[in-house]
Amino acid sequence: MTNALIITAIVIIIILAVIVVRNKMASAGKRWMAALNEHATFSAKSREKYADMHFQYSGAQEENLQKLREIYHLGAVAGDGSETGRIINLMKWVNRLTWHHPNPKLPGPYNALHLIGTCKGWKRGINCWMFALILNEVYLSMGFVSRLVHLKPFSNVNKESHFVTSVFSRELGKWLFMDPDFGGYFMDEKGNILGIAEIRRRLIAGQPLRSNRDVKGFTFILGKGSYPWYLSKNIFRYDCPQCSEFDQETLKIGKTYYELIPDGYDEELLLEPQATPRGNRIIYVNDETLFWQAP
Repeated sequence: MTNALIITAIVIIIILAVIVVRNKMASAGKRWMAALNEHATFSAKSREKYADMHFQYSGAQEENLQKLREIYHLGAVAGDGSETGRIINLMKWVNRLTWHHPNPKLPGPYNALHLIGTCKGWKRGINCWMFALILNEVYLSMGFVSRLVHLKPFSNVNKESHFVTSVFSRELGKWLFMDPDFGGYFMDEKGNILGIAEIRRRLIAGQPLRSNRDVKGFTFILGKGSYPWYLSKNIFRYDCPQCSEFDQETLKIGKTYYELIPDGYDEELLLEPQATPRGNRIIYVNDETLFWQAP
């Protein structure tokens, strides 16, 4: 067989494989969208149980955050542009630190200083959780209010989920979705950058979602349509720690998490906080406004 025939055969196999995968994606996407549509709203049920919920954020002068900012010259990384421009520059810098590894075996502590030192220059791969926690501490060090957000599917059967960073834009007065693992963010048809709540609503409404042109991940093979498809599974519900601070992800006990769940999803969880095997507490809430309260 000539080289030309071999190359042609390989191309045909790749094309057929992509077709099969995309057909499976379409089938899975219908199931995920059905779950989103069935649980589209947040009616603030049992609000009286958590009406006093609040979040805490470390300031940029915290010792380790200041060290992080100075060691990596984050002011220069962010640049002198608009607020959203600085937010995007910092996210892309974190994305370029290293490559994605689905199951990295990295020792703690799990904070930006340790992880950046371990993986910078593509020495070690990291997963979405590590990318997002690095970016969260990078934002805090630069004076931005941000949260590490765990995006979860309807079902826990396969335990696959996604972590991103949500950062508050004071100029826009809202939270913005930033995904340092994919190097991605979403915009509406007018180019306005969106937050997690807006992305979820637009998915349900079938409205356009535009990702940035240089987004990475499996979108390179499966197309940019695979990015909102992936989120349609993992944006069903989401949680984040009450306190956003340096080294929050190194094993600690006694932490509080808030998880936002939609109408019709295990609403008995709203009755009482749930204890985790690690001694932490999860407070389930159904009020989108309280969950995404401005800092």
